[in-house]
Amino acid sequence: MIENFSKVFVDTAPFVYLLEINEFLTDKTKQVFNNFLSNTIFVTSVITYAEYCVRPKKINNQRAINKFKYLLNDIGCDIKNIDIEITDITADLRAKYQFLKTPDALQLATAIQYNCNKFLTNDNKLKQISEIEIVLISD
Repeated sequence: MIENFSKVFVDTAPFVYLLEINEFLTDKTKQVFNNFLSNTIFVTSVITYAEYCVRPKKINNQRAINKFKYLLNDIGCDIKNIDIEITDITADLRAKYQFLKTPDALQLATAIQYNCNKFLTNDNKLKQISEIEIVLISD
């Protein structure tokens, strides 16, 4: 499934699957994370943090946000900010891939900017991206 590599960008969905019980996807996501070797660096962006926190904030669930923060810390996930270089890559990606929405393009651009060699998601349409290897939870 997943071989030895050093940097994996984690999109929002895998975190949702780890923290919210989903009969199929929670176990599958845990398997994928367990297949990562110990020398893996996990990377995500502030977009992931913002996307994940929407639902807990809507229902005033600070506990869910705290669990998310704990998970990020526990796996040593490096949360990257968005800068001008990332937005430039974002524009390139959106110009090349007409279907990409800005949040997805920002996530991909962050992964590319920080030299991630895999992008972990469950968004099947992202398999069309050639700039980085897309790994789907559902595969």
